[in-house]
Formats: sequence, structure tokens, C-alpha cells
Amino acid sequence: MMTHDIRQMLLAERETVKNLILTDQEMVVYNKIRNGSNVGTADISKILNVSAQHASGVLKRIHAKGYLLRITEIAATGGHEFRYSALYPNQESDTPKAK
Repeated sequence: MMTHDIRQMLLAERETVKNLILTDQEMVVYNKIRNGSNVGTADISKILNVSAQHASGVLKRIHAKGYLLRITEIAATGGHEFRYSALYPNQESDTPKAK
């Protein structure tokens, strides 16, 4: 996509584009997941050093923006636990080449 096309899209669909952009914290989480991990709330809570509730909210927002797949598993406690994986996993072509 050309820069000109991107600018036109930004002007025409400003609110949609705004809702798709990940925050810095969401990018940290997404990049951890994108590197091949299948993670849950506890994993992200440890990575970010935040509460489970906060980590759950971050994962939920990234999922709502369409970047994560979510599956439901039965937790050890008998309840449900969501596990997340990246819709756009890291690929060789996405990695910048060293100069």
C-alpha cells in the first residue's frame, strides 16, 4: 500500500483506524504473544508486573481489536481460563535484517 493510499484511508476512516491502533503496553503484550507464545492472564500479569484484572483487560482489548485468537480452557480451579495466541504470528520477513 502506498503512503498516499494510507493517508486517504486515515482521512476517510479516522475513527476505525484509531480503534485499531495498539497502545505501547498492548504492543509489548502482543509482541510477547506474537513470538509464538500461547498465553493467559497469569502470564501477562507476570510480564507486566500488574494485577491479573489489569492483564485480563489488556488481553481483552487486544482481542477486541482483532489481533488475538482466544480459546477457553478449563482452569485447575474448575472455572474457565482464556488463552490467547497471535492472529499474525512473527514471520521471518517481519524481522529487520542486521546491517
